[in-house]
Amino acid sequence: MKKVFLLAFLFVSSLQSYAQLAGNCGFIATDEFMERTLSNKKNYEKHLSGNRNQMVRYVPINFLVGGKTNKSQVAASAESVLDMLCRLNEVYAVGNIQFYLFGGIKYIYNDAFYENPGIANELFVNPYREITAVDVLIGKKADTPGGGLGVTLGHYNPGKDWIVIKTSEINYSSETFPHELGHYLSLNHPHNGWDADPWDASLHGNPVSITSSPSNPSVAIELANGSNCENSGDFLCDTPADYNLGFGWNNCNYTGGAMDPNGILLNPDENNFMGYFLQCANDYNFSDGQMALVNADLDIRQNVLAVDWTPIATEITGEGSINYPADNEELSFYNNFELSWNLPSGATRSIVEISDNFLFLTTTFYGVKNGNSMWIDSDFLAPNKTYYVRIRPFNDYVTCTSDLEFTSSFKTGLNTSVNTLALDLDWSVFPNPAQSGSAVIVQVEMESTADVVMELLSVSGKILDTRNSTLQAGQNTLELTDDILSAGLYFVRLNTSKGSAVRKLIVQ
Repeated sequence: MKKVFLLAFLFVSSLQSYAQLAGNCGFIATDEFMERTLSNKKNYEKHLSGNRNQMVRYVPINFLVGGKTNKSQVAASAESVLDMLCRLNEVYAVGNIQFYLFGGIKYIYNDAFYENPGIANELFVNPYREITAVDVLIGKKADTPGGGLGVTLGHYNPGKDWIVIKTSEINYSSETFPHELGHYLSLNHPHNGWDADPWDASLHGNPVSITSSPSNPSVAIELANGSNCENSGDFLCDTPADYNLGFGWNNCNYTGGAMDPNGILLNPDENNFMGYFLQCANDYNFSDGQMALVNADLDIRQNVLAVDWTPIATEITGEGSINYPADNEELSFYNNFELSWNLPSGATRSIVEISDNFLFLTTTFYGVKNGNSMWIDSDFLAPNKTYYVRIRPFNDYVTCTSDLEFTSSFKTGLNTSVNTLALDLDWSVFPNPAQSGSAVIVQVEMESTADVVMELLSVSGKILDTRNSTLQAGQNTLELTDDILSAGLYFVRLNTSKGSAVRKLIVQ
């Protein structure tokens, strides 16, 4: 459900404090922000629905999720982030805009960031930011740096150029994220100029008697007949005049009787994402002009536009299954083995849950894994116990996958396995199988910076290609040489000072 406390964008002028803003919920657009909107408007006609290029534009998002320093809790589950991204893509599809994960989901384990990422020490956050992606910070709260604005569920900070979202809004149903992405892409509220001062007949008259907007005198009062829509409100003519009538209104049907200075009743669009109306049954939308404007903003945001990027898979097909241990299998040992599974076609990542409860009410293990296996070490599971595995497949672009989950169970034995793993890395090779002549990506999650030698071997063990790299802590992406990958079976080997790990690669 859309919430009243959606926050627009931070008022970053150093000359005006947040305490000067009336009300608990709104912001006033800075002149700089409105100039950006108007500048984009000069070039937005080519993106109106009748003129819009049908090529989909893919925009990377860098999710930074806060966690407690001791790693006991995180502000949002991976499933919730995937569901939120799924909803975002459904909303923005009408404008031929799609978003995708930039290198997976990153976790920042720091108590201050976990509690209030928007006001956390920026020096701590900066190493995790990406200049080529939309930075989205997720924490228990979404307070603004200046404070004094009441409860905030999310905000866009143009000074930092990041979005902050509160834990409660990380789900499929909330409209906070589409709203804040709108601000990131230069959209104002339809009630621009009334952001901190919702219409009140006793203050503003009815018909409205003031000559300029109460929250920002530089914004003209928008007339209901649309005659001054180009230079008032949100500067778009297909979003009706709205004097922040949704603030405090308790349903999706406005009947409050507010009249513009000419005595004409206002008829706001209660279903617009950028407004403040509630309980519209998730039937919210962007106007054609708004979609054109966000596309015009992307024209100047080339740092986040990967125009030549094509998703690894536009869909995930088939069914996944647990490979080992098999369903209901009883092991003779309880540790040091590789849990492996078969991903559906197109999937490259997995959310893995292991529980001793078939309803997954408790969690023994929870994590996001690249590829289709993980190592169960000596301290992981208990002997002589039944465990349940649930896996949700996805890739960087396809995240609407809750219905593709697959499960199994197994029982551990009493004995200790003597198997050991030479190198425990979270890494994947995809696509796999790959097509001859196509690029093959190797993604490696490192716990710390280390020198890594990547080798491509033939089935006979001949080294065909070698890459020496210094990989940083976190997600790293390497690319295999594509001009030597003819059809056949290969092996990819990673060598570090701690040992080696090998993955099979099939080229068709």
